[in-house]
Amino acid sequence: MKHLLQHTMRGFGQMWLSNSTRSGAMILLGILILSPLAALWSFLAALLTTSIVRWLDKSNVTAKTGLAGVNGVLIGTAWIVYPEVEWWMQAFLTILASIIMALMISPVTRWLKHVKSPLVLFSLPELIMVWLLISGLAVMGRYDWHHWSGWHALQQGKYEQARDQFTRAKPSTAWVEKWRHDGIAWSYFHEGKIASAKYYFEQCEELADAQCGLGWCHLKAGNYFVAEQCFLRGGNSPDAFEGRAWCQRLTGQGDGGFGRVRWMTPLLAESWKPLHPRLAHWLDEHFSARAQRTSCRQLLCWLCFLVAIALHSRYSLIAVMITLSIDGLLGISDLALLYNQVPLMIALSGLYFRLSPATLIAIVLSNVILYLTWPIMSNWPSGSLMFNLLLLGGIAIFHRFSKTQLVPLELAMTSPERIRMGMQKIITAKECWRKIADAKNSDADF
Repeated sequence: MKHLLQHTMRGFGQMWLSNSTRSGAMILLGILILSPLAALWSFLAALLTTSIVRWLDKSNVTAKTGLAGVNGVLIGTAWIVYPEVEWWMQAFLTILASIIMALMISPVTRWLKHVKSPLVLFSLPELIMVWLLISGLAVMGRYDWHHWSGWHALQQGKYEQARDQFTRAKPSTAWVEKWRHDGIAWSYFHEGKIASAKYYFEQCEELADAQCGLGWCHLKAGNYFVAEQCFLRGGNSPDAFEGRAWCQRLTGQGDGGFGRVRWMTPLLAESWKPLHPRLAHWLDEHFSARAQRTSCRQLLCWLCFLVAIALHSRYSLIAVMITLSIDGLLGISDLALLYNQVPLMIALSGLYFRLSPATLIAIVLSNVILYLTWPIMSNWPSGSLMFNLLLLGGIAIFHRFSKTQLVPLELAMTSPERIRMGMQKIITAKECWRKIADAKNSDADF
């Protein structure tokens, strides 16, 4: 049981290419802070996938590295993007996907080892399973791909396009229909069409998100008491607490409500105006309205992820911070892009590739390709596809033209210390064999 838990935690660590139980525990903590339900599904899927792979593969190599468990982790976190799927359906599909992935991973890994391939599966099994599961739900009428496109368009500020996508959706269950109405309502709200937004929010008022939307509609109409009641029914989300704070301010009850908001959304400029006007002004200048509403949960989650990366490798953390800084300078804040870019940079900066001028060129080219293709890839649920394609493509190219730049897979899946020691042994062994060969040639000449 102890080894099973260790291998499961390594699966969490491999979410950011960190083959470490300590890193895995920090990543699990980050997911738990962000979404307790996602943490439950992730742990269940990672545990189940790792258990089956350990049973099928007596050598436990795949399980030990965490590459089996990480696919379970990603299946569990994938449901964050699909809130329309009921919780019991999420549980059933998580278990089903974990079993299928484990049955897929073990034989494919053995075959890759048998043919001496330099490639590994990484998170490809999870990608395939998510597409199959969501497509199956769409066929059964429990999901519609137009929903994903609609929410994506909303995030980009394309409100008319979002409304068109939600309108074209044809769900066959009342629950999914409520989420369709919620999406249409938000598209109207952001366009300033409050009456239409209010109508659609009322069609799905069972949703906490819709109650917050109704609250904002009543707030803009000056119905502060009704708005506050809606925000109270909206639960404990940052949006609900911000709405209540505005109701208290506009009804002359003071700015006390913004004290809680400062804890829940610490980057929100409006919440700091009563205490620190200069800080509020700085936040307004440097963060967009969307970035200001980044919740404390999201920030703590990312902090846990960065600590997890640092526990595994300081060099990986440096690569991640450089990546985040460049994205910040370029004004890029797409989390889906970061979930591809960050692990790719970790892999290229000394984990799967040796640091050299050639790999530095590979890092630059990979980022250029990622930036150029992302406007297309972001329009459909590609997940971590670009990370997998670029990394596997890089491994295949270097294996064909410059094997010496690659870190052997048996080392790459360990720790930075073992990678350094292993590579030093390989270099020393090659030098010894070269000297032996030179000595034999000298004897032959003599």
